[in-house]
Amino acid sequence: AHLSDPDLAGWIQANCTFPNSMVDCIVPATGPKELELARSFGIDDAAPVTHENYRQWVIEDNFCAGRPDWDKVGATFTDEVHTYEAMKIRLLNG
Repeated sequence: AHLSDPDLAGWIQANCTFPNSMVDCIVPATGPKELELARSFGIDDAAPVTHENYRQWVIEDNFCAGRPDWDKVGATFTDEVHTYEAMKIRLLNG
């Protein structure tokens, strides 16, 4: 923004935040079960993507206009998103 519109860049600096986040969801390979599930919904898809019930949404607690209530639906707010990411990579991905 600084290169194309310095005033806009200043406004962004004063009024915006861009919290880091991480989403983790276990996505198995597509197989006969997933293909049949898609067909049962009337969807013709050669490679449907499904996921297991496990999921994690981690968001940096850095908001300029107040924190949204996403923790009420399971999000985790933290100052240490990278710690969660490292844990995921080491534990879940081997």
